[in-house]
Amino acid sequence: MRLVTPNEIERVAWEGYLQPLGQTYRTAAPLPKVTLGEPEWWPAADALESQLGKKWTPPAADRNYTLVRLACTLHPPNDKSVQYAEATFTAYLRPRQGGGSVIAHELHP
Repeated sequence: MRLVTPNEIERVAWEGYLQPLGQTYRTAAPLPKVTLGEPEWWPAADALESQLGKKWTPPAADRNYTLVRLACTLHPPNDKSVQYAEATFTAYLRPRQGGGSVIAHELHP
């Protein structure tokens, strides 16, 4: 299945600069920048039926399935000697009505 998404974040939730955990920059070079988009979600049946062209059947009928997009852009550093080695993006998922649990499947960067 192929879902087409925008190349740029359309609705920005937050934009700022990255600071390495437990470290500080000792240079005047600008910090690397990140942009986080507003979360977007769709009922899985709606999104998958439009992609598959037929009715989608959920694996467990007693569960709700939702597709979620959490957009994140790491902007190229201004200093060519700076490279990204690793970045961690953490999202806490909660059920809409407060009870039960959330299970995430098929996570893609």
